[in-house]
Amino acid sequence: MNRAFHLLAALLVILIVALLVTVTKGFRYAYEPAESNVLNHYRASPQTWELWGKPLTDGEAARLQVSARTGGVKVDAALLRLGRSAFYKETFRNEVFLTDVMGILAGPLRLTNVVKAILALHGEGTTNLRVEVPETVTIGGRTFAKGAYFDTGLDVARGSFAPLGMATVIRGAKIRVGITCAACHATVDPQTKKVIEGAPNQDLNAGLLLALGTNSVPYFMHTDVNPLLSVSPDMDRQVASTTGTRVPLPKVVDLENKVDEALLQWPPGNFDSLTDLRADPTQLPGSFTWGNHPYGWSGNFIAGPFRGLSAQNNNVHALNSDSLLLAAASGPLFDIDPEVYVAILLQNAASKAFRYDPRNDGTPSAFLAARRSTPGSPGINEVVLSASWPKGTLLTPDGTLTSSPGYPVWQQNNAMSAWQNTLVPPPAPFRTDESTKLLGHDVFRRAGCERCHAGDFLTTTSSFPHPKLVLNRFVPRLCRSPNGTSRRP
Repeated sequence: MNRAFHLLAALLVILIVALLVTVTKGFRYAYEPAESNVLNHYRASPQTWELWGKPLTDGEAARLQVSARTGGVKVDAALLRLGRSAFYKETFRNEVFLTDVMGILAGPLRLTNVVKAILALHGEGTTNLRVEVPETVTIGGRTFAKGAYFDTGLDVARGSFAPLGMATVIRGAKIRVGITCAACHATVDPQTKKVIEGAPNQDLNAGLLLALGTNSVPYFMHTDVNPLLSVSPDMDRQVASTTGTRVPLPKVVDLENKVDEALLQWPPGNFDSLTDLRADPTQLPGSFTWGNHPYGWSGNFIAGPFRGLSAQNNNVHALNSDSLLLAAASGPLFDIDPEVYVAILLQNAASKAFRYDPRNDGTPSAFLAARRSTPGSPGINEVVLSASWPKGTLLTPDGTLTSSPGYPVWQQNNAMSAWQNTLVPPPAPFRTDESTKLLGHDVFRRAGCERCHAGDFLTTTSSFPHPKLVLNRFVPRLCRSPNGTSRRP
């Protein structure tokens, strides 16, 4: 009895200490698979130094006197470990934006139901975490019945109890969820349920996940919904613009429904990465990056370290996971005054601490500034301002450099770039006979695929014009009927 009592007392003390540590220092967790639970092969790092897009050997770096002070990046085992860890675990604080502003867990997609769905897997893993609908809800004109399931497309690896790319952060009594690179750019093999690093999650239902948040409006710029033109104004709720003009805010419920409706149109495995007020989601790209530059077929990530790959990695968190960072540029981008822009994004924030009320909370910019926890950031995410901010450059489209305190600027981005360059896809799970391979190569050649997909890495490392020009040039040629006349693709 005494032994059992002492054991119970010890466990209670451990629990109390753990709770105190969690409350005071916080807790965060994101799944990083052991290499035994990964199907990939890795190449040795193809370079030992990187200097603004130019890979160098140790000898070349020494001859050119390259160092960190001259912009060089030493690619070693420590950097690769940091890159892998950041790929799976680093959120750059987007959990605050996603949880407190967008309310990704405040709607019908609840943490309790997500945990229930994961536990129901019994450690077997899945390529599509199906989460039960807690009550009948209508989102963006689409009704989800109680007892049905949300097909999230989130992947859970074998033996894991957390989705790939989902970071859980506890600070005080608040539980937040953030997203890491692995949510989109790693997946689970359907047969083995092991992780394939660098392969896109082809059924991730990003549009649904965003729409299920209680405040999806901060993603309006990724749709064709203009808040000031698509929705009637609420004349009782007005804010002063930077010029002093009183501007009515759009009606909260109507705007939320409009944005939700647009987000629900995104096909699984797609994401609209551009903030251009156009609804054009595109397929998630893979991260098998060595030899695959420029990153972005139109050359939008053509400059900077690792031949532009760091600029692409930066874009994911700087431009796509905290739209408050765009407030200073909202005038030329969306024809929306910065004060009005911030008010629109925060007027229906999930957390009361971030919910802006134009009748009581002063100017939107001052309201937001009082709630920032990252010094120098114009939004919420951890960023450093470039010299061009708020103007964009080829290096950073919104003028911000994603980087966490305690690290040299962009070290995490560069580390992810270096690590991605070592990724090699696993072997195909099936064997193909030689005659089929020869037939495929013949079709590939006759269709003109080699114009764009040539060499060992199946790319010409070239940029291409606007997609309409590409379609007008190539589609008629590729879509001819046997008699030589054109037909619709």
